[in-house]
Amino acid sequence: MQAWLYTAARNAFLANQRRRARRREEPLGDEWDDEAKNRQKARKSTTSLRKTDKRDALVELRRELDEEGQTILILRADRGFS
Repeated sequence: MQAWLYTAARNAFLANQRRRARRREEPLGDEWDDEAKNRQKARKSTTSLRKTDKRDALVELRRELDEEGQTILILRADRGFS
């Protein structure tokens, strides 16, 4: 039973490897690389803008709190204390 199971698993693995090898495509030209780089830059800048927006909102909320509330927020949010 174990030998049969091993053979079936090996055959499934090899069939999957052959299938993946047949699907491989040639690399795209440089224009596609440039477009991919541009998309990556856009994602990074969008992520940093979101972080900035969240940070600005947190600062604005902090300003509305009394001194004790500000201290608690600083310790929890900025310094990681809980």
